[in-house]
Amino acid sequence: MTMKKEILEMCDTCLDFPCRKGCPDRREPRAVRVCDFCGDPILAGDRFLSFAEAAICEGCAEGMSARSVLLELGAAEDTAEPEGPDGEEWEGWI
Repeated sequence: MTMKKEILEMCDTCLDFPCRKGCPDRREPRAVRVCDFCGDPILAGDRFLSFAEAAICEGCAEGMSARSVLLELGAAEDTAEPEGPDGEEWEGWI
């Protein structure tokens, strides 16, 4: 039975693998997209929502109200008027 050994090279600066936070040689994860709401990078492996060519990071999506989601999906915001579409009063219709 042959076992494959993986050789992990430690960092010459911080002497760790992977590099510790703060190490000048540490490579940061690559941004794949940018959140259209907060502008934060969406890194490889991050979960996000996408629709209508927009990207929303998980943090923004979790904090959005149902109203915000509906408006982003194209719902129209309107104001109730005391008259119906034909100019008739609504009172008594319900």
